[in-house]
Amino acid sequence: MKVQFSYGKTITPDEMEPNSIYLDGACQGPAFNNETRSYSFDHHAGCSRFATLSSCEQVLLALDLGFDPTGMTVHINALDGDTSMSLWLLRNPDMAANLFVSETVREIGRIDSHGPIGSVLKLHKCLERNPREPQTEEMVWEDQAKIDAWYAGGNTALPDPFEYPPCPMKGLDRHGRVVEAHGDFGTIYQAGAVIALAFVPGPDGTMGYTIGKKSDFARGDIKAFLDECNTFEPGWGGGSTIGGAPRLEGGLRSSMSEEVVWDIFLRWA
Repeated sequence: MKVQFSYGKTITPDEMEPNSIYLDGACQGPAFNNETRSYSFDHHAGCSRFATLSSCEQVLLALDLGFDPTGMTVHINALDGDTSMSLWLLRNPDMAANLFVSETVREIGRIDSHGPIGSVLKLHKCLERNPREPQTEEMVWEDQAKIDAWYAGGNTALPDPFEYPPCPMKGLDRHGRVVEAHGDFGTIYQAGAVIALAFVPGPDGTMGYTIGKKSDFARGDIKAFLDECNTFEPGWGGGSTIGGAPRLEGGLRSSMSEEVVWDIFLRWA
């Protein structure tokens, strides 16, 4: 199995290469082509987060159904718990039948898809990356080694996880009132927001905007928000409950001003 890591690169399903697997947004939308052996295990573009399994859960189910990834190329465009667990499963397909592994996959997938609705496993925390740090292919194998260590020795074999630095958050509650907080999406949801923007500073004055809402049942049209942002700056993407600014070379993010992004947010929240 080969791994191709291209930070921030996305393609459409009609651009999938033969004998390839695309994980968690590397190809925009879930897609399956048995003639070319090309598969996208995505849960962002063109799907409901509520009705779509996370990437690692899709891979787990595919392996349970007899999917054989032998000799294929896996394409990755960003690292997090969902992506890294997906790759580990593809590299260790026999582990899909292991109850300890499958339960962990489902826990990681549930949190990745639906946010702070439960406690986060230490393994999941250890697979999260600093959003201000450019990602490299070396990190792919660092994360695979963490999962190997977890499987061999449990939580005690894991390093201390990365802790996200608190960031400014701004959103709306279900009545349309503005809610502000400093932390993460769990923090602002607890403060009453049902849809919110995170403002994570990136290199050279860029900003890593992330939009999220509690579920597909909450107010707001994230797709419309992303579509309008794309008219100003190509590269915005995401799914029905989460999305954000482009990921560019060197870790650069959006050059749009906070005022413009907030105005677009208010139109669609």
